[in-house]
Amino acid sequence: MKSPNISDLIDAKSAEVTDKILDYYDGEQEKHLIKLLNDPNKGRKDWQSRGIIPRTRNILKMVVEKSGLLFNDKAPKLDVYSNGAVDEVQSAILQSELEKLDWVEFFTNFDSVVRMLKTACILVQYDAEEDQLIFDMVTQKDGAVILNKAKKIDTFIYRVYGDEDDKVQEFRVFTKDLIQDIQVDDQGRESIIQSVPNPFGIIPLVAFHDTNTPRCDFWNEIPVDLLQINDMYNLHITDSEYAASWSKLKTLFTNARIEADLGQTEEVQVYGSALPRTMPAQGGLIGGPSRVIQIDTTGVDSAFVEYKGPEVNLEPIDNMFNKWVADFAADWCVNVKDANGGTADSGFKLIVEEMPNLELRKKRARMFEAGFKRLFKVIKAVVNTYKPGLFTEDAELFAQFSAPSLPVDLMEQENIWSRRIQEQRASRVDYLMEVKGLTRDEALAKVAEIDADNATISAVTNVQKINVRMANRALAQE
Repeated sequence: MKSPNISDLIDAKSAEVTDKILDYYDGEQEKHLIKLLNDPNKGRKDWQSRGIIPRTRNILKMVVEKSGLLFNDKAPKLDVYSNGAVDEVQSAILQSELEKLDWVEFFTNFDSVVRMLKTACILVQYDAEEDQLIFDMVTQKDGAVILNKAKKIDTFIYRVYGDEDDKVQEFRVFTKDLIQDIQVDDQGRESIIQSVPNPFGIIPLVAFHDTNTPRCDFWNEIPVDLLQINDMYNLHITDSEYAASWSKLKTLFTNARIEADLGQTEEVQVYGSALPRTMPAQGGLIGGPSRVIQIDTTGVDSAFVEYKGPEVNLEPIDNMFNKWVADFAADWCVNVKDANGGTADSGFKLIVEEMPNLELRKKRARMFEAGFKRLFKVIKAVVNTYKPGLFTEDAELFAQFSAPSLPVDLMEQENIWSRRIQEQRASRVDYLMEVKGLTRDEALAKVAEIDADNATISAVTNVQKINVRMANRALAQE
């Protein structure tokens, strides 16, 4: 039996679904809608010649971005522990290494990918010339993982160049002992470009999961429900526009002959063509205000000319699709407001409506905190290879996301914090850290600055009061 080609180890079906989901999220939906319109079973026959125009709306992105993303608020607090306590030095070193690669921006994008695909990975590498870490996002589009009997990563395959249809593809293959670059041509022939010992002693790949770890495989199953509802909705608005246009500009029916001037030409923008074309003017009736239409009724006993077209009531269909979108969004813990702008009419109802999203964020935060802990182990192995001893062997990372909160009235929030501070259940430092997003050091500095300003203002005010009293006394003596 022939052994599989290295490119065959990347699951083609999962890669296709992943690619489509990422395209939809990035707004590149039209090419997929055109493919759907051309489908002989699901599409629309002769849709281009009929004047159907592809229309899209990004339902998938709308739902995902409201679906418990963690980096929409402030970044998690990262503390490196050593000997059972926070190691401020190593924590600062880690923060410095992460800042070099703009880690908050990276994880803002990565968070949504994990949410959509349920599992995504980070390949950790190091650029010795730039003296910084490199994070590469890996999905099932370009990566394959082979597990050993202990369910640990035995081999990782990463496509670094080319797609399935390209004549040449290049893969990087990681094992604990070797890192190999392998080129595969369109005939499936493989050639090793380079092979070097793995300096890290580990496969520097870290998996992040959405709400749960996979039961069997390395990857969680990719959901396709948002793709399905987005395809349905795109077809709906495409059909609706066509039906509305036909309803306004009806089709002319007649049993007589209408003489049209076929000698004229006109500029026509053909769908799919970048440039307009000069074509013979369409033979047919062009009606409108003040137009005079002449027809030849020779040989016709009872001539008729009339416009006919569909009388479509799109509102019930729109309501049905909007309800479907809301139902699909609810499966992703997103509360879609109705078409009339309806919203929660009480604090309790708001909590009930948003409770699934709050619980989702808590669950996702626990999974990401575990992912950061695994990520630090890989970062430590990679960085220590180039900077021995930078992180101690016993160092481990603890990430902590802030507790998710509901959108609240600002005045109510200020009153709650004022009461907490008055009753000594919290301090002004706690307030500045929680509400304003400051670090503890920044909050302490801000409190000291406020106290100093208040003392200065109080001293100036007292001097002004004394001056006023003295002036009043002088006036009274006069």
